[in-house]
Amino acid sequence: MCTIDDKIFDKPIDHEDAVNHLSSLSGKKHYQNNGISIFHEGKEVWSNFDVTELEMRELSLQEIEDYLNLDKPYSACGCYHFESNGKIFLPASMDLKVPSWD
Repeated sequence: MCTIDDKIFDKPIDHEDAVNHLSSLSGKKHYQNNGISIFHEGKEVWSNFDVTELEMRELSLQEIEDYLNLDKPYSACGCYHFESNGKIFLPASMDLKVPSWD
């Protein structure tokens, strides 16, 4: 789940929604919320939750359109894949740590 202020960005419903998501995130800090649970024989044996703060650089409408045509991130909350071409939206100095789920 991707959040900014009190707004939750789910997966976009169409191209226009994707453009709106990325336009809303442009130049702002937002949060990617991730969770995982492991079940065995119907019982939860382990779970964890992590929130990562990210800051997207300012994006032009052309950059947004080009990115959507390149990565087609319509199945991603917030509508970008920071593990793929979406990383160009984040400052090079940003430390993208992999969470430790001990």
